[in-house]
Amino acid sequence: MAYFFVSSRRILDIDNNLKETSLYSQHLTLNAKIVDFAGWAMPIQYNSILAEAKAVRSSSGIFDISHMGRIEISGQNATSFLNKVVTFDVMKMANNQAKYGFICSVNGGILDDVILYKILTNQYLLVPNASNKHSILQWLHKWAPSSQIDIKDNTETSSMISVQGPMAIQILNTTFDEDISTLKYFHSKSFTYVNTNIFIAQTGYTGETGFEILLDNSITAKVWQQLIVNGSIPCGLGARDILRLEAGLPLYGNELTLDVNPYQANLGKFVTLNKTGNIADNSLNSLSKLPQSTHLVGFKMLEKAIPRTDNKIFNELNQEIGYVTSGSFSPYLDIGIGMGYVQRKYLNSSIKIAIRNKMVTAKIVKLPFYTKSK
Repeated sequence: MAYFFVSSRRILDIDNNLKETSLYSQHLTLNAKIVDFAGWAMPIQYNSILAEAKAVRSSSGIFDISHMGRIEISGQNATSFLNKVVTFDVMKMANNQAKYGFICSVNGGILDDVILYKILTNQYLLVPNASNKHSILQWLHKWAPSSQIDIKDNTETSSMISVQGPMAIQILNTTFDEDISTLKYFHSKSFTYVNTNIFIAQTGYTGETGFEILLDNSITAKVWQQLIVNGSIPCGLGARDILRLEAGLPLYGNELTLDVNPYQANLGKFVTLNKTGNIADNSLNSLSKLPQSTHLVGFKMLEKAIPRTDNKIFNELNQEIGYVTSGSFSPYLDIGIGMGYVQRKYLNSSIKIAIRNKMVTAKIVKLPFYTKSK
């Protein structure tokens, strides 16, 4: 994923038809660099991408993630319908629980990776990636039962803020006067703030203790400002991408695509097989039993260089064996790191990455690159 800037301006010459989140004016006030991300005008950085990433690791960072889809699915048939569509077992989800997994095609290819929140019995919130929201909505409507199901797109009528880092709990407790510390990982709760409902879950995309907040557009700016006053540092999508890469988390369009199945991406643990009526179950059952021709790996550079998406991967004999899906400089490790797909028979090989017409040595390593301290 590449971002392009105009050095003398903080706002790019981007399409005037881009959607703006309810925090857009806040980003401009903070002098953010704005980019086109999946049709949204989003902040890529405020000050320094590396400084923002370091702030999340050491204290707390706040992100506007309102570009992510928010689809409410409810009705008597909601649970059985979702169990047919996603790869994990919805029938066993408790109220206020969240699960990560996939929506797969009939052939087992990944249409999107999603988080599903169970709010109440037969009431759910599905969060797809911004770039896939429309296609996922079409897919849901295609497979939805003819009655007792309601699918509602709340993306533009609500906002989503992410607060990540070791100081996140303290900052949220101070902001809302609510005990967030009791909230378990991948669980959610709701409470009232300024006479408005707040939905918060312990989920995130950084590898840190973190929370994602769903709230009405009318109070988003107030909450954003108060979280900053209480110590959270504004962070853009650039820092978020570095953090998720350090945490070994995949990005749709890079590590995950329609041509990739969960087993190639080493994410089979998010697939529950033999679910009656599941759209992709037959294909996923077959794929789970077959050796995959390529596998997703993590690697770190052994020389001073930064890998980038689509760089080719070679073995010690200079034979092409794969390609880079994501790459960046890691402020945590102080080296270049990346992920990519490598042919199965070369998973234990020494590798080189072709970077700017030069072969640079690297080493396949176990993911993640970063794990938070206990």
